[in-house]
Amino acid sequence: MTAFLAALALFAAGALAAVALSSRPRLALAAATAAAALGCAAGLLPALRVLAGGPALDLSLAWNAPLAGFHLRLDPLAALFLAPLFALGIPASLFGAWYLRPSLGRRGLGAFLCAYDLFLAALALVFAARHAALLLAAWEAMAVSSFLLVSFDHADAQVRRAGLVYLVASHLGAAFLFALFLLLGREAGSFDLDAIAAVRGGAVAPALAFGLALVGFGVKAGLPPLHLWLPEAHPAAPSHVSALMSGVLVKAGLYGILRVVTLLPPAPAGHGAVLLGLGLAGALGGITLALGQRDLKRALACSTIENVGLVTAGLGAALSARALGAPAVAALAALAALFHVWNHALMKGLAFLSAGAVVHATGTRDLEAMGGLLRRMPAVGGLLLAACAALSALPPWNGFASEWLLFSALLRGAVDAPGAAALGAGLALTALALVSGLAALAFTRVAGVALLGEPRSEAARTAHAPGAAAWGPLLALGAGCLALGLFPGAALRLVAPAAAQLLDRPAEELLLAAGPAVRAGGGLQAGVLAFVALAGALELWRRLRVRRQGQVAGETWGCGFTVPSARVQYTASSYAQLLLSTVAPRLLQPRARVTPPQGVFPGAARFEQRVQDPAEERLFGPLFHAAARRFRLLRGLQSGKLNLQLLYTLVTLVVLVAILALRSRP
Repeated sequence: MTAFLAALALFAAGALAAVALSSRPRLALAAATAAAALGCAAGLLPALRVLAGGPALDLSLAWNAPLAGFHLRLDPLAALFLAPLFALGIPASLFGAWYLRPSLGRRGLGAFLCAYDLFLAALALVFAARHAALLLAAWEAMAVSSFLLVSFDHADAQVRRAGLVYLVASHLGAAFLFALFLLLGREAGSFDLDAIAAVRGGAVAPALAFGLALVGFGVKAGLPPLHLWLPEAHPAAPSHVSALMSGVLVKAGLYGILRVVTLLPPAPAGHGAVLLGLGLAGALGGITLALGQRDLKRALACSTIENVGLVTAGLGAALSARALGAPAVAALAALAALFHVWNHALMKGLAFLSAGAVVHATGTRDLEAMGGLLRRMPAVGGLLLAACAALSALPPWNGFASEWLLFSALLRGAVDAPGAAALGAGLALTALALVSGLAALAFTRVAGVALLGEPRSEAARTAHAPGAAAWGPLLALGAGCLALGLFPGAALRLVAPAAAQLLDRPAEELLLAAGPAVRAGGGLQAGVLAFVALAGALELWRRLRVRRQGQVAGETWGCGFTVPSARVQYTASSYAQLLLSTVAPRLLQPRARVTPPQGVFPGAARFEQRVQDPAEERLFGPLFHAAARRFRLLRGLQSGKLNLQLLYTLVTLVVLVAILALRSRP
C-alpha cells in the first residue's frame, strides 16, 4: 500500500506545483508531467503485484467526519481497473507535455495541469475506495476535474456546450449513486463496503439496488441511452485527456456496476440479460454512429460506446451463465470482458494520441479535409493504422484476442445452454458478428479517408510529422497492443483473479473451465501467428508475381486513374453512405442535403449528410427543452431585489423549522 500512497502523494504534489509555478508555465508543465508519470509508475507496481497472486492491500484510517471513513483496498477487481489507469497514464502524460507545448506563452496552464493531476488521483481513489463516502467524494472530484479538462478550449462555444452537457450528466448520475448508497448503508448500519457486503444489501430489493447502480454508474460508462455526453466531451478535450477518458474514465462506470454486484446477493439471470441487451444495443448503436461522423475524434468517441457495449455484453453473459449453471460459458465471458477492458484502454489510447498528432499536424479534425497523410507522416500514420486494425479486431492486434474469446463464449452458450438461453446466445452471437463487420467498415473508412489517397486540402498537403517527443508514447502503446495480441495467455492469467472475485470461484478453476486456448494461450497465439505468416506469404507472393509479369501497380485509391486526384476518391460521407441510408435503422439514417448541378453550364454540386444521435434528438432534447419551458415560468420570482431574496430564504427556513417541529412531536 506504500507505493499506492506514494502515487497519490505524487499526484497531489504535481497539482500543487502546477498552481505554485503557474507564472512560469514551462516549469509548471515539467513538474506536473513528471509527477503524473512517476505517480503512475509507482501505482502500477502494487496493482500488478495483486493481480499476480499477491495478497490484497488494505488501509483504514480514522476520518473525523459524520458517516465518513477512509478505507482503501486493492483487491483483484480494483487492481484490474487500476492497472490500465497507471499503464495508460504514463504515455498520456508524456504525450500531453508535447501536445501542450504550443500553448505555452499563449495562456496559463496552471489550473489545467492541476486539474489533470487531481483527475488521476481521483480516478485512483474511485477504484481503491472501500467506503461509500470516500468513493462518492472521489467520484465528484473526478467529475469536476474532468469537466475542467474538457473545458480547456473554453473560448469555443462547442467546447463550452460539451463541458456543460458532461457536467449535468455527471451530476444526474451522482444523484442515483447517493440514493443507492443511502439505501445500502442504512440497511448495513455503516457505509463501509465490507459492512454492506456482509449483509448483502439487507432488506433492499436487489433489483432496486441493481437499477440504481445501472443508471448512476451507467451514465459514466456511456450505456445507452445515457451515453449522450460521451460523443460531445471526448472530441472537445485535449487528445491525451480524451485517451484517458475513453480508456479509463468510462471504465469507472463499469467498475462501479461490478462492485455493486459483488455487494448484493448472486445476480439472477435477468440482471445478466439486461446487461447483455444494453451492451449489444450500445455496441450496435455506437459503431453505426461512428460510421456517419466527419470529425475524426468524434468517430473514435462513438467507437468507445461500441467497446463499452462489448464489455457490458460479456459481463452480462457471464452473470447469466453463472445463474443458469453454465460455468464454462461464465468463465469465458468474464475473462473476455475483463480482458477487453485492458485491450480497449491500450487501443483507444493509441488511437486518440495518434489522432492528436494528426490534428496537431493538419489543424483540423475534419476527415473530409485530410487524405494522403501516410506519405507525409508515415510513423504516426502507421500507428494510427495499427490502432484502426486493433479496433477492427484484426489479428495480430489485441482487440482480436478478447473479441475472439467473447465469440467463443457466446458460441459455447448457443451450443450447450438449454432452450431459451441457447436462443438468446445465438441472437447475441449474430449481433456481435454484425458489430464486428460494422467496426471493420468504420475503421477502414477512418484509415482510408485520412491516410490514403491524395490530400483534400492545403492543410493535409502541408502536414508535417511530429517531433520525436511524440513518438515514444505512441510506440509504447503500439507495442502494448501487439504484445497483448501475441501473448494473451499471460495477460489472461493476470485477469483471472478479478474474474474469480466477480464469479466467486477460484481463478485456476476459471482458467480450467475456459478451455485449453485460454489456459495456456497456446491455441490463440498459434492461430494469430499462423494468420500473420499466411498474410506475409500472400503479400510476398503478390509482389513476386507482379515483378515477374512486368505489371505496373496503380494507386489503390485511384479508382483506375493513372494520375491520382482527390476528386475521384471516396470521401468520408460517400464511403458509408449506401450502408447508412439503406441498411441502418431509420433512427440512425443520416440527414442528407443535396445541391445538384443545374443549368447548361452547371456550377459546383454539393452533398452533405449528418447522423443525429437518436437519444439526443428523440429523448433528451425534447425532455430538457420541455423542462426549460416549465422552469422559465419561475423567472418571475427572480426580481434581482435583495430584500425579496432574503424573504424567500426566511420563508424557507420557517417552513423547514415547522416540518422538523411537527416531526419531533411525540
